[in-house]
Amino acid sequence: MKSQYAVILTTTKSFTPSEHEEVAVCIVEQLEAMLTDSECVLTIFNATNMQSSHTECEVQPCTGVGPIVVKALITTEAEEKASLDKNKLTQAVRNALDYTVKVQKREFQM
Repeated sequence: MKSQYAVILTTTKSFTPSEHEEVAVCIVEQLEAMLTDSECVLTIFNATNMQSSHTECEVQPCTGVGPIVVKALITTEAEEKASLDKNKLTQAVRNALDYTVKVQKREFQM
């Protein structure tokens, strides 16, 4: 069964336009590394027999001084619905990133 979630990370600190790209790239790289680690994926999803997981990330364009917003779309394939555990996700994100972020998740109906 295919499951799809949007994960939105928003930094708690504001960044200038000159800092934005460097910090955003760092956050995306760290998030992608976390979500391509099979052990981490199995930890944050409550699913048996996870067959695949795919992540696409995008950064909200910089419009001046402000927080950085990174959106990730995570698609999984498993025998049953893969449920994303927000508490485990938040803990994994905090352990993986060099920046403090607010974590939101939204499920998409397939």
